[in-house]
Formats: sequence, C-alpha cells, structure tokens
Amino acid sequence: MGNSGRCPQMISTFMMSQMARSYEFVFTAEPEGGYTVTCPALPGLVTYGRTLAEAKDMARDAAKGMIGIMREQGIAIPEGNAPASKNR
Repeated sequence: MGNSGRCPQMISTFMMSQMARSYEFVFTAEPEGGYTVTCPALPGLVTYGRTLAEAKDMARDAAKGMIGIMREQGIAIPEGNAPASKNR
C-alpha cells in the first residue's frame, strides 16, 4: 500500500433524527474487504459492514442501541460532534 500500510478512511456524518444530534463516523476500509466503523463521540461504538451501505446501516443501528442503553442507565448522552450542515 502506498500509504505506509494504512487502510483508507472516510468520514461521514448523519443526524440521529430522534435526538437532533449529528455524529461523525469513521469508516475504515479493511484489507480483507468491508468497512469497520467507529464514532469518536461514542467511545466503544465499533461495528462492521461488508459494503459501505451496510456499514452505514450498522453504524446507525449501533448508535441507536448504544444511546438507548445510555438513556436506560441514566448516562449522559454526548452532544453530537459534527455540524448539522455536514449531514450526508
């Protein structure tokens, strides 16, 4: 690989509609195929999709689930980390 062995990354943001917050997600292309997704504002959120579309769906589902658990446990939900104008 021309970039010192690192896999390409893409950053995408989208609105969590029920909360009017936007979170930035990092999509990392894996050498064996597919994409690993993390969210800097939601530490511990990691998911995977075989395609970019599947990875985006998995990221939404993981974020909704994590936020739901945080609400149930009375944990403060982080503010979004992406400007709403960057939603894609």
